[in-house]
Amino acid sequence: MIYPETTWTVIEAIPGAVPMPYDLSCTELDVASALEAGRPFLAAPGHLARPMMDVLLVEDDALVRECLGEALGDAGWRVSEAAGAAEALDLMTTDGMPGVLVADMALGRGMSGLALIAAARLHWPGVRAVLVSGTDMAEPALDTGDRFLRKPFDVDILTRAVSELAARQGTAGLDHAIP
Repeated sequence: MIYPETTWTVIEAIPGAVPMPYDLSCTELDVASALEAGRPFLAAPGHLARPMMDVLLVEDDALVRECLGEALGDAGWRVSEAAGAAEALDLMTTDGMPGVLVADMALGRGMSGLALIAAARLHWPGVRAVLVSGTDMAEPALDTGDRFLRKPFDVDILTRAVSELAARQGTAGLDHAIP
């Protein structure tokens, strides 16, 4: 059994861990899995911890979203999914900054994936992103370190890109919502 005091001590020792001032819960298996994967946890003294949203996947095609979400989940990532930019912004408002934002360029009506990344950066300048596109568009100018993947791609390429960006991010997410 993992006791709250022990958990806090272990979690506090992970570089990039951010303390959280409210009650959280997780299982012993969640903690062990995250520690093995080297993922930071958010924790408060006297409470167990849980990882924040690792990846926000924004894809308007339900089948593609389901496949990519499953692949990222199988790779050990905690994935939240959105069908469009408005839903993604709502999730970020509620859950805070994702460790990595994965967005399709063409999201149907409304904001594009590139515009969504820019909107997210208004609130969290450090958010890392993977932009994906199934069109033959020229590769867009992205922030240094972000990735562009052209569909179709092997899901291993996506999981590697997410892992690299999350490692650069230094945390799996922040504990605050859009002000």
